[in-house]
Amino acid sequence: MQLLNHNQRPWKTFSFGFTIIILASFLFENTLAEYDCSAKDDGWYYDPEFCHIYWRCIHGASEEFECASGTAWDHHENRCNWLDSVD
Repeated sequence: MQLLNHNQRPWKTFSFGFTIIILASFLFENTLAEYDCSAKDDGWYYDPEFCHIYWRCIHGASEEFECASGTAWDHHENRCNWLDSVD
């Protein structure tokens, strides 16, 4: 059970909550980035920023995939591989 603290200023709670919403929005927005497949052949491609993200290009459209925890996209083998096996 949480007790009300009448000495706490409401704007502090609002400010903290607003900061969390902005941060979550920023993180969510950055995960929705698209990979440009317009000039690429159909196939699998690594993400230039995140080693655990990879993309599939089909007819100029991109589809995002994510490797499991502890693995990264191995562009030599076109599959997710253990981190210590990926260069």
